[in-house]
Amino acid sequence: MSNDENQDRASWHEAGHIVLALHYQLEFGDLKYVDGHPTLKDVDISQNVDHVAQFLVARIAAECMKFKQYDEIGARRDLARLKNLASKELYTRKEFLLKKTIGILQGHKIALKNLRDEIFLSFSECALDFSSEPLVLDRYSIQDIWDHSIEG
Repeated sequence: MSNDENQDRASWHEAGHIVLALHYQLEFGDLKYVDGHPTLKDVDISQNVDHVAQFLVARIAAECMKFKQYDEIGARRDLARLKNLASKELYTRKEFLLKKTIGILQGHKIALKNLRDEIFLSFSECALDFSSEPLVLDRYSIQDIWDHSIEG
């Protein structure tokens, strides 16, 4: 997979997480570039377990919507967190959660695409920022993109 393809996939991945977090009003911080990948910081996973579970499968859902499949290696961390979240029963329901999450993402496809585009554009800027965790999008910019996507 080329670097652009990896960045495209990673952009859809984080956009999916953000849309679910905003949809369910989960608390979260800025989107930062950590270890070569955009990462949504400070997500409060102590909230509604089903909402957090959907948040975790959102990366898979966004990739499935765009690419018809997801990157299993890239999904390992989210799936491990899902497995540890509450119970084995929740993990075995991941196909149900995936379908439900795809439905939510499809309902917010303008926001999903707008967030993906902003994240993808930020890759080149982050590559030139040598701080420990370069900022991709701050929380206020994320909210602004969401608000404009809902309005228009």
